[in-house]
Amino acid sequence: MDDAQNVESVMVVRFFTGDEVIGKVSAFGQHNIVIKKPAAIVMQQGTNGKASMGLLDYLPMAKNKEIVVSSSNILFVYEPMLDVENAYNTSFGSGLVLPKSGLTF
Repeated sequence: MDDAQNVESVMVVRFFTGDEVIGKVSAFGQHNIVIKKPAAIVMQQGTNGKASMGLLDYLPMAKNKEIVVSSSNILFVYEPMLDVENAYNTSFGSGLVLPKSGLTF
């Protein structure tokens, strides 16, 4: 891999095709990005009729749940909101849910 930085954090990657994938980004280089346990972000109609977000396995038939994507196919990368990261971690990640910041007594 080309001068990759190891980051190990949950990120959302938007491809030039318009697809958005959330996953654990384990290496971020000048030419490639490695995404572990990727999930497709899909918008769907919720039970109340309003739009809601769903996550689908991006590699449903793959034995190895890790992809290497060329940076030329990526439009941008961003850190998701805590609720989105928690939904991902519950279904595809470690299972750990991060608490919202701030103390309540």
